[in-house]
Amino acid sequence: MRSGDQKKALGCLLSVLGGALLTGCSSEPEDPGFINQSEVSGSLTPVGGFEPEAGPPCDLESATVLRDRKATDFKAWTRVVDGHEEEVVVGIWRVEEASADDAFDEFQTQMGSCETSSAGRAARITPIATDGDRSVGFTAESSDPEGYSIARAYAWAQAHEGTDDGLRGRPLDYGYMATVWLERADGSSVSSDLKEIMSAQLREIPGY
Repeated sequence: MRSGDQKKALGCLLSVLGGALLTGCSSEPEDPGFINQSEVSGSLTPVGGFEPEAGPPCDLESATVLRDRKATDFKAWTRVVDGHEEEVVVGIWRVEEASADDAFDEFQTQMGSCETSSAGRAARITPIATDGDRSVGFTAESSDPEGYSIARAYAWAQAHEGTDDGLRGRPLDYGYMATVWLERADGSSVSSDLKEIMSAQLREIPGY
């Protein structure tokens, strides 16, 4: 092989090896997991066979923030607080920013309609917000014989590259949706730690 051809072949080989090394050392962070059970106060009992469903009084979630969600995106427990059984649900999944924006915008449009509907007024549905780059949520209570109290929040946070010094690196073109639900079925008001639980779940997102 001539000297020029040898140099060209060596250059190609180094390029291939360099590409393989770069591929194996991606700067994208690992997907976050669920918060540790110890970060939710109370004695928790796992809920078997949990399936995510939209909450009352209006279906704000099925076609928006819960679209195409699976049971594996969630963890659910029950706990007893001041003598009242309460369900606690956390969830997290990867979502591109544009998809999150569309889901939140449509959620807020439907929220406006629910607030003025007879069902929304009867349940005193109220919008809430939490930490996150963008968030939506609501509380509602029903005094019917089968009364309920519910608080649900959704927050989207952008993922960032990791850095050697542990600081936030450049933003990536995707993020994660985190959610927390508190629900009771005896008409008593839910606990007040939804935002605290949400903050803990958001801290699982790389670079948040």
